Amino acid sequence: MAVRGWRFARLVAGLAAGLAVGSVAALPAVADDKPVAWSVPEAAMADLVDAYQRAIRNAAIKHPSDARPLLAITGGGASVRMVALKWTGGGDIVDRNGRLNRDVWVSLPAELKPNCRGARDPILALQQVLGQPPQIGDYILWDFSIAKRQLFRPCASGGEITTPRCAVSLPNDPEVEARAKADAAFAATRAFVFEQMWSSYTRNVHAFGYPFTGMGWSYDWNPKAEDTFGISEYIARKGARVSNVRKVSPVKFCR
Repeated sequence: MAVRGWRFARLVAGLAAGLAVGSVAALPAVADDKPVAWSVPEAAMADLVDAYQRAIRNAAIKHPSDARPLLAITGGGASVRMVALKWTGGGDIVDRNGRLNRDVWVSLPAELKPNCRGARDPILALQQVLGQPPQIGDYILWDFSIAKRQLFRPCASGGEITTPRCAVSLPNDPEVEARAKADAAFAATRAFVFEQMWSSYTRNVHAFGYPFTGMGWSYDWNPKAEDTFGISEYIARKGARVSNVRKVSPVKFCR
């Protein structure tokens, strides 16, 4: 299914100003927001889980049309502002030294916000567009600045964040294999994608599987969505130093 032209144009317009600046401005000094509790009635949860499991099955099958236009992070300064929706049961993602304590799935805030703005259930809207499971609990958005070199795309064909799309075909020529041996970051990206595919397409093995595309975009599992294309997704590397860190209520973010 092709990406809606209007939708991609809207995303590009929303990001143009933010990616053109020379550096990321410091965020205002504000107190962290409190996490927001999320739950739904049991009957509604059954429908959500069913839709989510269908998404996992669908995402596992690749098609040529999965090579979608993505937002490339190019130009500007060395850093960029990103956000990450997190279930608080998983603990903090930033350690006392200001470094990420795990690989973190992140999004450009200007691309994410239009997909939940004004939603009756902002947390569910975020879960769906990000391809996250409908897990009951408390949620918070982490907002921080990070060096662009500490980001990569979760693509099977390569992790460069400057490319406008990922390829469906896996690189297998000798030059690429040689690069995997010589380039630690390239090899780490391939290993990450393989592990993600292995742990995502499961049922009753892990707590949740995931509708992982491996194509640089999240799978929107909202049954009412016009398209399964969610947004461009990136990974912030474990150990990366972050700054201007704050916690933002999903409800406030989606207003």
